[in-house]
Amino acid sequence: MEADDLVQRVKSGYEAFGRGDVEGALELFADDITWTTPGKSSISGTFHGKEEVVQMWGSLGEDFSVEPQILTADASHVVVIARNSAKGEEWESADLFTFEGDKVKSFRGFEDPAAVERAFPAG
Repeated sequence: MEADDLVQRVKSGYEAFGRGDVEGALELFADDITWTTPGKSSISGTFHGKEEVVQMWGSLGEDFSVEPQILTADASHVVVIARNSAKGEEWESADLFTFEGDKVKSFRGFEDPAAVERAFPAG
């Protein structure tokens, strides 16, 4: 796919997620997606497959929001600089989506672990 098409697919995924349309957001991902959130928060870890990703999303809470600010891509990657907020915390993230064909095969978030750990304390 062209880089512009990948950007549009990712943008649509963020929009679906923001509306609470989990099924719409999941359309972006391969069935065997690997989702990695670094750190030591309750949402940190590597999640395999759509079911595990949905379970992790469920722990974000209703006040979690993510707003993409900058999206850029090449032929198989999209990088999103996003503004996030939850439970009184705000932080920026760089989200890396790696595509195989028209589906995201892997996601990796890069963000301030201290802010995420305050919003989502472990254990």
